Amino acid sequence: MTRRRNRPFSQHKEQQTFTKAPCFWSFLWDGFTYVDPTRFHELFAADLPADQAAFMARSEVLNFADNFSATITDAAWRTKPSWVLVAGSDRTINPELQRWYAKRANSQVVEVLGASHAVYVSRPRKVAALIEEAASATAR
Repeated sequence: MTRRRNRPFSQHKEQQTFTKAPCFWSFLWDGFTYVDPTRFHELFAADLPADQAAFMARSEVLNFADNFSATITDAAWRTKPSWVLVAGSDRTINPELQRWYAKRANSQVVEVLGASHAVYVSRPRKVAALIEEAASATAR
């Protein structure tokens, strides 16, 4: 399957069209970000027990802020099959935006209703099933 390789894209630009998640990123002097631990459970892992979300908040790995606005010039989804798991109650990335990305990439989509951004922790079997489906489909 061949897809267009027309324009570079930036996730940041595409997000402007959709309702934004509440701003809960904290920025450090060196350009790194982290999720505000006081809001981590509410906005990142709402479908997990509070103690588990608190542990995740305390053990979070910093992210370089520029990663969110990086322009990608040769996205793999333009030439390769892709799969997307839409976390239905994600408060970090709007599920509508996740669906839009999936449609644009012509991805196979699995929706997990009620799942937060931490769907890989709260629904590991569904995430594993999606990975196995993608691996099986591309191994042919």
